Amino acid sequence: MDIPISAVLLEPTASFESVRQACQNAAAQGIGVVVPPNLLRALPAEQGQEASQVQEGQQFQQAGQSWQAAPGAHTEPGAHTEPGWQQQPQTPQDLPRRVSVASVAGYPSGQHHRLIKASEARLAVQEGASMVAVVPEYANIAVMNSTGFISEVASIREAVPHPAQLAVFVDTTIFDAQQLAWAARQLGPVGIDAIIAGPHESAAEGVWHLSQHSRVPVMAVCSNEQAPAVVEAGATGLWITHLLDI
Repeated sequence: MDIPISAVLLEPTASFESVRQACQNAAAQGIGVVVPPNLLRALPAEQGQEASQVQEGQQFQQAGQSWQAAPGAHTEPGAHTEPGWQQQPQTPQDLPRRVSVASVAGYPSGQHHRLIKASEARLAVQEGASMVAVVPEYANIAVMNSTGFISEVASIREAVPHPAQLAVFVDTTIFDAQQLAWAARQLGPVGIDAIIAGPHESAAEGVWHLSQHSRVPVMAVCSNEQAPAVVEAGATGLWITHLLDI
């Protein structure tokens, strides 16, 4: 199973030049990038132009590196054993011509007015992002407020029409199994393209609960070392932290 990889470049100390260099390194390796909205202009010109032309579904095509499961690997969280996994670089001819560029809105707390999130998401797409991941108001998930949760996500979806992709962060480190399952089911009819299992780090058990109830792909935020566990739990894409120096 090939898992698309993106390097997370959201460190608060990131500069224009450091992000620009990291994006060039990512393109050379055939991996995607996750860039803060204010630094999307740091993308190399050709990369930003290509990202803005990405069609629906391209986010989940094959990336330049992939995690592959060994035969017989378990699919439940916590079942990972190191020999069953290996990171396999692809040959240059296998690298995609376009590198996916993602950005964020309402990051990291989600405690922004929905109109601000919508404006931030729209601007990110205009600046070259092919996907925007929004942090929702987590209070709605905590109390399972369907009206508040769905209406916020729907309003941001209107601001980011297809072919741009919209993902929603659901923090697997603070919500229990019931809340995660509820959130995944609520997001099904809204028309989003992916769930990101937390803005900073994804818990493997939480990824598993989301993937059991989600109609859309579930992606994980993790370190390189944590990647095998979250993939076994059901993650179909990885946003890896500290993968590139910035």
